[in-house]
Amino acid sequence: MRLQAPVPLFFRNASKNRPVILGGKKLPANTQIFITNWLLHRDPKHWTDPERYVPDRWLNGGVTRDPLGSGFFFPFGRGPRTCVGQEFAMFYMKLALAVMLTRRKLVLDQQQAYQTEYFFAVQHPKNLKARFLFA
Repeated sequence: MRLQAPVPLFFRNASKNRPVILGGKKLPANTQIFITNWLLHRDPKHWTDPERYVPDRWLNGGVTRDPLGSGFFFPFGRGPRTCVGQEFAMFYMKLALAVMLTRRKLVLDQQQAYQTEYFFAVQHPKNLKARFLFA
């Protein structure tokens, strides 16, 4: 979810009634702002080897340092407008993985490139190849 966040792009509006300063730049009132977590999820100043999938990064204090919804890890957005389906998605993902991994071994084709598609700003893989092996 860090490298392929389900919601990698957010839209917000600056204050409707007055200009605001963001990153040292003055924005007119009611300016639409595009926010992406893609860059923060890959920031080498924060993440060691940011382009690699390393599940062990969450061990030994990693979850405490970068909890879901923190400043450097927010795959479902942040604050009062975070994705309303976040809790359901997390529950369903854990349940689906538990069922799949207790019955089969999942093997991803490491040589197969895949792209991502967006549906209402939610990202999902396209052409991802995988096999389930009998345990």
